[in-house]
Amino acid sequence: MNWILFGVVLMSLAEISSGIEVRLVEGKHNYEGRIEAYYNGTWRAICDHGWNRNAARVVCRMLGFPDVLRFTKGHHAFGRGSGRFWLDDVKCTGDEDSIDKCSHRPWGRHNCRKDNQAGVVCRMHLSDVILEPKPSEASGEVSKVQIKLIGPVVNDYISEGVVQVEHEGKWGYICPSKWTHINSYVLCGQLGYPSAVKLTSYALNIQDAKPVYWLKQVTCQGWESSIVSCDHAGWDPHECEAGGVLKIKCVRREITKPLDVRLRSGALVSEGRVEVQYHDFWGSICDDHWTLREANVVCRSLGYGSAAVAAKNAYYGRGTGRVSTVQRLLFAFSID
Repeated sequence: MNWILFGVVLMSLAEISSGIEVRLVEGKHNYEGRIEAYYNGTWRAICDHGWNRNAARVVCRMLGFPDVLRFTKGHHAFGRGSGRFWLDDVKCTGDEDSIDKCSHRPWGRHNCRKDNQAGVVCRMHLSDVILEPKPSEASGEVSKVQIKLIGPVVNDYISEGVVQVEHEGKWGYICPSKWTHINSYVLCGQLGYPSAVKLTSYALNIQDAKPVYWLKQVTCQGWESSIVSCDHAGWDPHECEAGGVLKIKCVRREITKPLDVRLRSGALVSEGRVEVQYHDFWGSICDDHWTLREANVVCRSLGYGSAAVAAKNAYYGRGTGRVSTVQRLLFAFSID
């Protein structure tokens, strides 16, 4: 198979009140690259002597990003420049609104070589890197909902019982009519369980004389992270002709063999950069076409429930191994 690679140069540009502009060049994305400053009518590089996180933070904020993810030194990350530099020995506190307000040598004075390139990878806004579950048309503006199980506590967990849903500050039920195993799979995932048990009946009679049914005619496809993403009859109180309330049974999967998927660089064990093992090598996953669907598969394979969010654009830092695309991973999406 022949591969054709296309290269692009994306630039980020910022101009602040002092009139000094900065831009990022030779980065794959607009939030990363080698730094150049515009002064006296010319674009030139910034030398990496003394370059650190505080100085990189100032540049990222000049460009409109909330913070820095990491800084780079040398030519390995974003290539060599022309060898012309405007700034050297830049020292910032991190609070300046312009790189010009940091301590540095006089403009154009430096003892740098072409390899001494200062670079940066800026942290993007959460809305640009975090994908959250989207409500279905039936859910309207209801994007999040609280769900709980009423049932016996076994080994400190409630994994089966009657489902209750909170809406408008009041707890109610789900009508069990035409409920499916796929629906249970999504609901168990939302509750933090990786799978669901297929039951012969999902209805249970209760003593509540006037139960409030918040949901009925729920139809999930199986990939959803939350029931708000499934189709249903709306959030108005419903009549449930079948009677009874919904009951489900979730599964806590025990992992008995080494996994070929792992999470790295997260603050918690349940978050991080996804890495997969292939032919004894660990590598990252390219975020092209990365969505909550793929994140759900990873979370469930690790013994968790559905993914709360899916992160992109190196939110947890860059990996060091090979990179695989989602299309080549061939994740198996199966509902037990």
